[in-house]
Amino acid sequence: MRTLFKHGANTGKGFRDSGFTLLELMTAVTVISIMTAIAMPNFLAWQRSARLRSAVRGLVTDLSLARSRAINTGLDVIGSFSKTGYRITVDTNGNNKADAADKPLRDKSYPAGVSMTATTFSKAAALFHPSGSVNGGTLYLGKSAAPAIKVVVNFAGRIRTAKP
Repeated sequence: MRTLFKHGANTGKGFRDSGFTLLELMTAVTVISIMTAIAMPNFLAWQRSARLRSAVRGLVTDLSLARSRAINTGLDVIGSFSKTGYRITVDTNGNNKADAADKPLRDKSYPAGVSMTATTFSKAAALFHPSGSVNGGTLYLGKSAAPAIKVVVNFAGRIRTAKP
């Protein structure tokens, strides 16, 4: 079998150098730069949205844990909410307030860019009872003043998420 062109071999027309020309390289860099500039805003928006969804999933999981712990221990469990995070404690002294005497279950901060924008819970706290019931309310989690996702806890203790 005869090879017509060998890389770096003398083909009768001179030697062919391997690699890319400067023009080819600059064209490739330009195309990659343009594609990156187009994709970057979408990626950043997706990243912010993923942080928010992750914070909401964590909150729903921890609120479910609070309800379960109240049922299993026979003690009230309190979820206290702030703009930057939440704390879930077992009300060991029975005063229906989260204080230093209570046993903490979770103490979490929201990820960067996520905050609680509003709540309808009395005193920004959910009180889970051993019967599984709770003082119902809604938390609004978002990236700014406009709420993005709401977490609803009804009086029977059902926890769900919804768009505002």
